[in-house]
Amino acid sequence: MTRSGDAELFNEQFDLGIYYGEGNWKGVKSIRISREDLVLVVAPGYRPCGQAITSPEAIAAGTLLQQSKRPNIWRDWFAQTGAPNANPWAGPRFEHFYMVIQAVIASLGSALLPEILIKDELQSGRLIMPFSMRVKTQEAYYLVFPDSSMSRDSASSFKEWIIDEFKSSL
Repeated sequence: MTRSGDAELFNEQFDLGIYYGEGNWKGVKSIRISREDLVLVVAPGYRPCGQAITSPEAIAAGTLLQQSKRPNIWRDWFAQTGAPNANPWAGPRFEHFYMVIQAVIASLGSALLPEILIKDELQSGRLIMPFSMRVKTQEAYYLVFPDSSMSRDSASSFKEWIIDEFKSSL
């Protein structure tokens, strides 16, 4: 099951979940499994306004694809890169990162995306990073679980496995 909402809404019975946030939800324990680094990505042939991507200003001249639940990530990126005249809120908004990823692959603009979600696209060359800069967010991905779930061997085994898988992302 996927969910886009408040983690305090854990009304169903569940053993484990992966949630994004600050790790302080009511009624569950949480273990951070991965930080989140946002990276600027474009499709290989993307040229904002017909120009090569050589600076943050070139990115600002193109279409900034937005994830609606993270309205300030472009502002933060432009502040870090020193592009004060950019309009960080211009551009279409998408509800889910998957939609943003597909729009970038279709060469509709540039986006700031969690590197952990686009590793395959970067490795395959469907997306490229014109700059190596990463924006570190305050939030992260957490394994969440109620106390009762750890009494099950399968939940305990999964917990150990996923923590081991993500060791390099902490």
